[in-house]
Amino acid sequence: PSCERMEAGCPTSTLDAAPAAQFSAQPSLQPSAQPSAQPSAPNAETALPATDSELHMYHTTTNGIPTQVLLLPATAPAQRHVLFFPGDVQMRRAEMEADLRGGTFEWKQFSLDDSLPALQARFGADAHVWCLRPARMVYQFAAYQQFARVTILGAASEYNGYAGRAGTGITSTFDAAAALAIAAGCIPATDAALPLVLLGFSKGVVPLVQLIAELGAADASALALLARCSELHLVDGGSGTERGAYPAASWSEALDALSAQAARGLRIAVHSTPYMLASVKQPWLAPECAAFVGALEARGVKVDVSDYFMREKPSLERHFGVLAELRC
Repeated sequence: PSCERMEAGCPTSTLDAAPAAQFSAQPSLQPSAQPSAQPSAPNAETALPATDSELHMYHTTTNGIPTQVLLLPATAPAQRHVLFFPGDVQMRRAEMEADLRGGTFEWKQFSLDDSLPALQARFGADAHVWCLRPARMVYQFAAYQQFARVTILGAASEYNGYAGRAGTGITSTFDAAAALAIAAGCIPATDAALPLVLLGFSKGVVPLVQLIAELGAADASALALLARCSELHLVDGGSGTERGAYPAASWSEALDALSAQAARGLRIAVHSTPYMLASVKQPWLAPECAAFVGALEARGVKVDVSDYFMREKPSLERHFGVLAELRC
């Protein structure tokens, strides 16, 4: 779920839940012993004013790890919150414009400053669109270590249903950021109770797959979070050079629990482009996706499956561009 140079040197060491700073992109894709770090977000929750766009920025702490949250408020009476988990490469536009050698500058048109408005255009002006950023950007690779157990470059190293990191982490992060937005007058207090839409793009599916794993362990926080959700979108999912972009068909308890959520009204949608479905470097993605959809359909779940640009060759432009084309 990243640029085509991704296969070069991917360490398998794992990032634990220790507090971490966000890492800036580096000139080389080959990791050095210690990437240089940007100043970490404050541990106390703080609200920062919007800078070069209409996005509002909040700093929270998730499972002891600083997490930055962005908000594009609805421009009409709100009906939902869209929680967006971005993939590799995607950062703020100013960060990408400053990254002349690190692999993100050429993709700056797909920055978070551009992606959130694109998502709002798809979900409607009545959607508050939030971005829960990864705890680290190691080079240009997103590492969601605050929500799941991942390698140093952010691929899922395992999905442990008993870890309790996604359910508690996503809930606490969103609730804290929403409280800050309400206190700052960015959204009305009554909007806190609106339904949630979870959307993982590219490597951003990792926190959502971990969440589904926790359903299989009957994790109370995961069950409570899904009960607040009206939709779950997995968009061109990938997990770096590792398998596990989709829940495995063998996760019987997790898929049973997810099916129960669908029975009470949760919409489950899977969106794909040739960049993932026809990936030569990750040939397991298409079978993983088909097995996940098939396992849910075998349980009577109607999964909304949408394919895009299927007559075109795989490309990063279309991979990122799918966010502006989503059938919501």
